[in-house]
Amino acid sequence: MSRRVADQLHVCTAARSALRAVRACSYPPRGTRSYGPTRAAALRGGDNRRLEDAACLVMIETAAGVAQADAIAATEGVHGILVCPTDLAISLGLGPDAPLEHPATEVPCKAS
Repeated sequence: MSRRVADQLHVCTAARSALRAVRACSYPPRGTRSYGPTRAAALRGGDNRRLEDAACLVMIETAAGVAQADAIAATEGVHGILVCPTDLAISLGLGPDAPLEHPATEVPCKAS
């Protein structure tokens, strides 16, 4: 199934923050995201089933996030992880000019 990318990205450091991101990206009853203008479009004949197609992407930018990468990836409702290498390098004390292929910025994660 092709998913529409959500318009929110959340920095995650653990599975519980990934679960909060899923809830923030998901509409009720699964989550807490507001219907806002989407509801108005649905009342004008839009397809409410499209609301279930939103993807939840999370970001890992810290050493704590790297340590919890598998748990974050295993969180139900997380569809992808964006690793921000420059922010991660800064949080690891390497500075913004660290090479992208630096071993400390690699995030091992089991495929789900």
